[in-house]
Formats: sequence, structure tokens, C-alpha cells
Amino acid sequence: MNALLVKHLRAERRYGKVLPHTRSLRLTNLYQRGQKQHRQMAADICSELRRLGHQPIEATDRPLISPPPSKAKKPVLSNQGVKAILGGCIRGESKCLEASKSVLEMAKLPTSSKALLRNHCAAMELSMLNLRTEELAAGLRS
Repeated sequence: MNALLVKHLRAERRYGKVLPHTRSLRLTNLYQRGQKQHRQMAADICSELRRLGHQPIEATDRPLISPPPSKAKKPVLSNQGVKAILGGCIRGESKCLEASKSVLEMAKLPTSSKALLRNHCAAMELSMLNLRTEELAAGLRS
């Protein structure tokens, strides 16, 4: 589960990195939700690991919260740039989802861990749907 934890922390960090390049309030909200979601999933996994008597990786003891977006003027991204960012977010969500499903297949995983990961999978599938909807919309505007 530590490998899954790392994937969620990386996803959180990636969402934070795209925030300063986003001018659309809708996309800003979408990326902030993604960042918050992965931060919460990482915290959930840390708690579950500790509950099971395991030590989460040390890097998780320090939050990987990105600084708030700068108030400086943001670069205007073309629809192609927006689509590229959205595509990267979709790939990141997909990797986290695949990793979660892989951990779920472990036979010795406790019921509480399976329930937690099922909830995470459902949330990531919804996030991917929202990201794909935005990607399609960006494609229509180009």
C-alpha cells in the first residue's frame, strides 16, 4: 500500500503544479478538487497502514501541499495546452486507479482496507469522467 500512497502524493503534487497555469475558474476548481481528493486519499491510506500496524513511508509525514496559486498574471493557455494538461491529469488518475485496483486484488487485504480502496476507486472514476468532459469541451473550442 505504500506504493499506492506514493502515487496519490505524486498526483496531489501534479495537480498543484498545474494550478498556476489555469485561468478558468471551472478548471481551477476541478484541479483543486483533484489535489484535495488525492491528499485525502493519501491521508486515508496512512491511517489504514498505521491501523494495520505498518509504517507509512517517511515522506508522508510531511504534507506535500503546494503553495497557493500566485496572484500574478497567469499565462493564457491555448485549448491545445488545456487539453494537454487535462490529458496528463487523466493519465495520472488512471495510474492511481490501476494501482488501487491492483492492491484491491490482494487476497489478504482486510475488509476495511478493501472498502476504503473501493471508495477511492469510485471517486477516481468520477474524477476521470469530469476530466474527460473538460477535455472534450476544450477540443470543441479549438
